[in-house]
Amino acid sequence: MHRLFYINVKSVVIIQARIGSTRLPGKVLKLLAGKPSIHRQIERVKRISSVSQIVLATSLSDVEKPLCEWMREREKDVLLFRGSEEDVLERFYQAASQTKADVIMRITGDCPLLSPNISGAVLQKFLQSGGAYDYVSNVEQRTYPRGLDTEVFSMKVLEQAYKEASSASDREHVTPYIRKVTPPERIGNVENKKTDDSRYRWTLDTEEDYRLISAVYDSLYSKKSDFEFEDVLKLFQEKPELAKLNAHIQQKEI
Repeated sequence: MHRLFYINVKSVVIIQARIGSTRLPGKVLKLLAGKPSIHRQIERVKRISSVSQIVLATSLSDVEKPLCEWMREREKDVLLFRGSEEDVLERFYQAASQTKADVIMRITGDCPLLSPNISGAVLQKFLQSGGAYDYVSNVEQRTYPRGLDTEVFSMKVLEQAYKEASSASDREHVTPYIRKVTPPERIGNVENKKTDDSRYRWTLDTEEDYRLISAVYDSLYSKKSDFEFEDVLKLFQEKPELAKLNAHIQQKEI
C-alpha cells in the first residue's frame, strides 16, 4: 500500500445512500423530527471537523428519483453523485475523483445517529498519523453501537482497490478489498476506552430500527439538536426499554 503524509489535504465525506431497501423501503426519506432521515444525518455530518466537502453517492436507478429531488431542492451544499447501482466501488471512486479528494471518509446513509465527535476522531487519527495508516475505522474492533460506523482511507488506496478488486462482493461493498490487502500494522482503529457499547444497534434498516431512532429524536432533538453519543447513551439508561425495540434484529452479512 501507499505511504503518504497528510498535510493541507482535501478530506471528503461520501455518504453511500439509496432508497431501495428490501427490509425498509424508502428508509432514507422516513421522517425523524419532521425531516427525512438523510437530512438529519447530513446535519450531523456537517459537524465533523476537518471535512472539506460532503457528497451523497447514489445509483442511476429510477427508484432513486425522490431522493435525488430532495437533494437537489433541499441539500444544495451537498454534491449529488449518481453512478453504478451494482458496482458501488466504481461509484465511490468516480465520486471521489470528481471532488479531487485526497482523503475519503465513507459512511452509509442509514446512520442518522452518527456521532460527529467519534467520526471526527477517526478522521483525526488518520490525518495525524504521519502517514502510518492506509485505513482507519471504528469497526475493526467494535466498541461503539452499529450505526456509528466510520471508515477513512486515502484516494490512492481507493484507486488501487478500484483497479484491482474483481470479486462481486469487493465491488459491491467498497472497503473489503482495502482491508484485505492492507498490512495489519497499517490499519488503525478508534475504540471507546470507557465502555463497550457494541451491543446496541443504532442503524436504520428495519421498522424496529426506525421506531427506536424515532424515539431518540422525539426525546432529544427539540431540546438539543446537536445531541451526541453520550446523550443517547444517557437516554438508554433512563429508558432501557428502547434497546429492546430492535435487540432481536440480526445484521445482514456481507
